[in-house]
Amino acid sequence: EANKKSRQINGLVNEWYLEDLSNNVRSVLSHKRREGKFIGSSALYGYQKDPADKFKIIPDPEAAEKVRYIFRLCASGMGPEQIAKRLEQERVLVPTEYIYRKFGRNHSSRNPDFPYRWSNSTVARILENTDYIGVQVSCKTHKPSYKSDLVVEVPEEERYRVENAHEPIVDRELWDIVQRVRAN
Repeated sequence: EANKKSRQINGLVNEWYLEDLSNNVRSVLSHKRREGKFIGSSALYGYQKDPADKFKIIPDPEAAEKVRYIFRLCASGMGPEQIAKRLEQERVLVPTEYIYRKFGRNHSSRNPDFPYRWSNSTVARILENTDYIGVQVSCKTHKPSYKSDLVVEVPEEERYRVENAHEPIVDRELWDIVQRVRAN
């Protein structure tokens, strides 16, 4: 019975410590995001982590050319489904397979049986991603508590948006053309 109160107090102190630690980590990560530093574990398709600075991404020449190709196809009037079919016909590796073969990083959605099967949703995500024009948008989602598995979407106006965070792969003119084509 005497140990019960001691365990409760220790549990409460440990809880406070974990909560404080969680808040400190969130604060540091938020600061890095506001500065436009890349804090992901791996770069998105078309980029690679800078070997000299782990908080920076630089274009991966081979994949960056594929991203530009996707944007040019869309600017010429093709939709995501048509682009996905073209990439599959031309035997262009899907992003997860390309990253696995080049960097050795596996992904849960990687399907080695179909390394060239592009989905229109993958193409659409590439065409909508502002990272390709050098604009880093972070904090799209967050967890309300370190104890929770719940992930909440953050409203657009509360996200961190940093212009010129890294070298763009696609120029602003091509980006604007693609966004107009996609809107129509």
